[in-house]
Amino acid sequence: MTELPDLLSMWDVPVFAQREEVQYSPELRELGGALRPLGPEDDVRVGPETFQALHTPGSHYLLAGDALVSGDTVFINGCGRCDMSGGNPEDMYRSLSQVLAKVPDSAKLFPGHDYAGVPMASMETVRRKNPCFAFDNVDAFVAFRMRPRKDWPVPRRRCLAANGASHRRHVYPECVPVY
Repeated sequence: MTELPDLLSMWDVPVFAQREEVQYSPELRELGGALRPLGPEDDVRVGPETFQALHTPGSHYLLAGDALVSGDTVFINGCGRCDMSGGNPEDMYRSLSQVLAKVPDSAKLFPGHDYAGVPMASMETVRRKNPCFAFDNVDAFVAFRMRPRKDWPVPRRRCLAANGASHRRHVYPECVPVY
């Protein structure tokens, strides 16, 4: 969102965000008429394409045909951090095991970030290789996801400060998902 005001000053484009997120984000509410709140499974039209919005807490997905454009929930080889402000490992597990279970194996995942050096993969490949899909119960996933990590490159408080700052945040590249 850091460059969104600059984009909107140059282009008259809509900004889509989950209704829940709009409620908690003064930055989103400041977008006024450009903002288009989305509910679960709403359709978004972009030119000739129609995308179905899939709700995951703290992020969103747009599914069009065999393309899944994701936010910050799932990546090629990991998933979003659950230890950050507003993070919840139980919600993450439900997003991975229930919401994304509806997406066919043939769909191509285009994640919101590329931490794997691979910009796209099929959901079949992601489910097979991504360690976050290896759990068949929430307790095991939570234990894995919230385990202490000595290799975290940046203190959690610095990431929280970076991600919790308002408009024009400084995002530290070290604040990447933990696999």
